[in-house]
Amino acid sequence: KKPKGLIMAADSGFFRVRSVSMARGGLLPALRHNKRDLPERGNIVTTRSHLNYCLHHVGDENTPQAINRAVNVILAQHDIKPRKNACVAIEAIFSVPASWHNRDNQAFFAACLGWITEAIAGELLSFDIHLDESAPHAHALILPVVDGKLKGSEIMGGKGNIYRLQRAFAESVGVAHGLPLNKRLKHNERN
Repeated sequence: KKPKGLIMAADSGFFRVRSVSMARGGLLPALRHNKRDLPERGNIVTTRSHLNYCLHHVGDENTPQAINRAVNVILAQHDIKPRKNACVAIEAIFSVPASWHNRDNQAFFAACLGWITEAIAGELLSFDIHLDESAPHAHALILPVVDGKLKGSEIMGGKGNIYRLQRAFAESVGVAHGLPLNKRLKHNERN
């Protein structure tokens, strides 16, 4: 699904963010997807899953359960008990064109990792690269704890903030790695 407001040219990539809500099962389902700890699903080519890799994870083990336990420890340290509908994490997705499967994308994804740690406040929980779907992409999960409080909705902001993040990413990382700078569509130009 393409991010609203962006032209998705055939040879472009994208950056988007979404909130991970307690109302939708919390953090564990997102971690399980990113770590490929789920039953086989439609878009995943399991014969390529061994090519996936992780650039960062919090805690001693790189498993969904271990990262989820580390998050629970962090929340307890700050005496945070998330509400039923709280934004418990922010997920950022970085994607490149499908044609980039034949390239070495490690420098691009390393630049994405460096950028996201500066662009979004909170603690980076994991940064996973998937090479087993149609287009190479990465998932970053960020625990939005700032000043001892869970501030997911505040950090996400509205559409304007998300557009600002998309533009900043495109200008500082995307263009430097050969992705075209796409223009934002006006409401009446969208499909």
